[in-house]
Amino acid sequence: MRAIELSIAARHRCVRRAKGPEPRPRQRPACLPIKACAAALSWLAGLGVPAAGTMAPDLILAHVPRVSWQPPQEIRSFGLPMTWRGMHSSLAPAQAARALAEHTGIFRRAWATPGRIVLSGTHGATHWVAELLAEGRGSTGVVSSLSLDASGLRRVQDTRAALHMDWMPPQAYLRASHASEGPGGRVQQQIYAAPWPVAGLRARVEERLQARGWLRAAVGAIPKARNDEVVRAWHKNGRSLLLTFVPLAGGSAVYVRLDHVP
Repeated sequence: MRAIELSIAARHRCVRRAKGPEPRPRQRPACLPIKACAAALSWLAGLGVPAAGTMAPDLILAHVPRVSWQPPQEIRSFGLPMTWRGMHSSLAPAQAARALAEHTGIFRRAWATPGRIVLSGTHGATHWVAELLAEGRGSTGVVSSLSLDASGLRRVQDTRAALHMDWMPPQAYLRASHASEGPGGRVQQQIYAAPWPVAGLRARVEERLQARGWLRAAVGAIPKARNDEVVRAWHKNGRSLLLTFVPLAGGSAVYVRLDHVP
């Protein structure tokens, strides 16, 4: 969940509409380049995109040449269903992006950094995003779709507000939330982004936790994916809380795991 939901949710936010009739890439510092892909912009700059037909996008994707698809999967993002499917292509990212745009008529905007291309567009009330990454001589990626009707967006706002932890500063933006039930109890996982560096976010979170009666706990031997991660553990009334703080461009993020022991 930590990798998938953050990645997919961010993709539906990081593309901006181009001012002119042609797709224009816009780079954001939070998306990191992977490998050189200098041809991406020249491939996409003159791309003519046909109008979307009446065929369902799922059926159109299946006919894109030299692209294989994994079975679609569905997750819920703040109450809205989001569908995503993995893909692999023998084409380089720029060529695969061109094939997706030309054969679907869905993707009308493009954003690129070396080794990564993001396409976006709408079909009816659904927003579609494709992210392509260089892999060997070909590419791999994910295509996801999210409903954007007005009632659904209102539900997202209401759900996001209800899920926001009371000890998390209000300036921290809830980007992803997931809850599951198992033999060991209920597990809630969330990801927040904040405008402060790690030290500032951690200080604000810890002050609010202490004010609400949470107590520090030993972290134990938890492997770190990054050397700059800061991990803290807390407990209160049969609940255990694990926080992982990481720096981001322009701020920081915190991964939250809250275990409710039955």
